[in-house]
Amino acid sequence: VWVTVTAQLEPNAGDDGTITVCQGTTPSEATLFAALTGADEGGSWSNIGLVYTYIVDATSPCTEEDTSIVTVIEQLAPIADSPVNVMACDSYILPSLNYGNYYTESSGLGVPLNAGDEITSTIILYVFTPATTPCTINAQNSFKITINDSTTTATEVVKACDSYSWNGTAYTVTGIYTYESENESGCINTATLDLTVGTSTTTATEVVKACDSYSWNGTAYTVTGIYTYESENESGCINTATLDLTVGTSTTTEDENVTTCSNFTWNDVEYTESGTYTFESENETGCTNTATLNLSINSPEEFDGRSIDLCVLDDIIDLTRLLGDDYIGGGTWTDEMNSGGIRGNIFDPSIVNLDDYEFTYTEPGDCGSIITVFVNVNDDCVVLPCSTEGSIEISKVVTANDDGINDYFTISEIDSCGFTAEVSIFNRWGKIVYQSNNYQNNWSGYHNNSGLTMGASDKLPTGTYYYVINIMGSGYRPITGYIYLGTNK
Repeated sequence: VWVTVTAQLEPNAGDDGTITVCQGTTPSEATLFAALTGADEGGSWSNIGLVYTYIVDATSPCTEEDTSIVTVIEQLAPIADSPVNVMACDSYILPSLNYGNYYTESSGLGVPLNAGDEITSTIILYVFTPATTPCTINAQNSFKITINDSTTTATEVVKACDSYSWNGTAYTVTGIYTYESENESGCINTATLDLTVGTSTTTATEVVKACDSYSWNGTAYTVTGIYTYESENESGCINTATLDLTVGTSTTTEDENVTTCSNFTWNDVEYTESGTYTFESENETGCTNTATLNLSINSPEEFDGRSIDLCVLDDIIDLTRLLGDDYIGGGTWTDEMNSGGIRGNIFDPSIVNLDDYEFTYTEPGDCGSIITVFVNVNDDCVVLPCSTEGSIEISKVVTANDDGINDYFTISEIDSCGFTAEVSIFNRWGKIVYQSNNYQNNWSGYHNNSGLTMGASDKLPTGTYYYVINIMGSGYRPITGYIYLGTNK
């Protein structure tokens, strides 16, 4: 008998396999089965985590199943950092990325950028990570960088006095200062202050005492007080000047009316004419007090008395004989021409020169009359032994050497005619060197009045001198001429 034996194949789950899937992907049974080698189809799958078991059941009469394992390896899915949108001032430095790279266009296109690169204008950037097989989906995130500009305002140039408040800070020193604030875009606005600080000054108080008013810096002040005046000093700031003013008041006293017949002394001043006069003095306030004098001087009555001719040989005369009958006694006489011949009211013609003289008599009292009398003194009663003026001889040369010849300066007829001679001798510079009011023909070359001398002697030096001779009581004209003096000096 033939027995036909049919061998039942043992179940074959194939050789173990390994597959890689993208992270998060569950492999299909077909994908798993494809990873096995020589496995019978129709098995079943189970897994613990990423280890999948393929079981092929036995077919009778086989009793033992066969298994194989497929190990699944997960490929990490691509990851790209997802930066938040950024708003920066002026520029932005790209930070480091954990995953991905920077690109200026999507899908890794455009210009690649690196961490540390500076972004200076607004832009949208992409962080891109390409997929790695078996993953097929790339990772990409975008973010916007908005660049706002910091700003500056125009420099503020300021000149201030003492201090300047700027943005909440008081500055007292010249300098350039900055202040930062937030502008409309949220960035920094920088303001600059170019500050010049001047100094206010004061001048020393001016203490003034004035009368009635005082003009100070263009203003007239009439009241006592303390005043200030502000002006610009060298630094362009205020200089304050102070005036401590005391204003006194000028005053006037009541007019003084005076009528008199003679000179009038008022406040130590003698007034000789009628008129209105003022006198200023200091009053209690230190100002001027003005006093006024209305002065009326009534001049005494003046008239001429009598006249008389007298000879030098006549006796003395009482001048009251010449006043008339109505004069008031007890007055005073004045020798108007300084004749030297009057004593009280008595006049002596013998002691004066031949001439016409006037004498005034002032009656007593403020308004006494003034009477003028006239006296002519002549020599009509004198018979002179001399002939004519031209007969007088005068020395031409004096040689004072005691030889008996020309030792003295002589004038003839002085003794014989009874003349009195006044002699003045001058040197060539016009200086008087000798003078006598009653010359006695006795000058021998000596000086008696500051002439030029040599050594300790009073004898004058040799030279030409000039003389002037008046023959008193002769009626002669003055005689002048030159004389040569020889003194061996």
